[in-house]
Amino acid sequence: MFYPKKEVSYLSKLNQAFNGEKEILSSKIENFKSIKLAPRDLWIFYIICFLDSLSYFIFSYILMLYLIETLEFTDNFSGVIYGIYGAFISVFFNYIWFNC
Repeated sequence: MFYPKKEVSYLSKLNQAFNGEKEILSSKIENFKSIKLAPRDLWIFYIICFLDSLSYFIFSYILMLYLIETLEFTDNFSGVIYGIYGAFISVFFNYIWFNC
């Protein structure tokens, strides 16, 4: 199949851009490898933060599934309940954060 020179030029530019991105990615990976030298406490902190975020989003997903499929609420009403829940969590934890 015959490709015009314009497409070949575009493909070569795309390949050059990909190689540049690959170099950037490899330098980022090298910088990330230095985290191996971080203290154990920092690793524990990051793992706890990750698990906390994961539990929040899993609970949010399960809450929406429960409201829609088990209680048979509409999507809009479930969204309102989820919004109230999110506002409550934000207000409650900001109160704890700034007053303790």
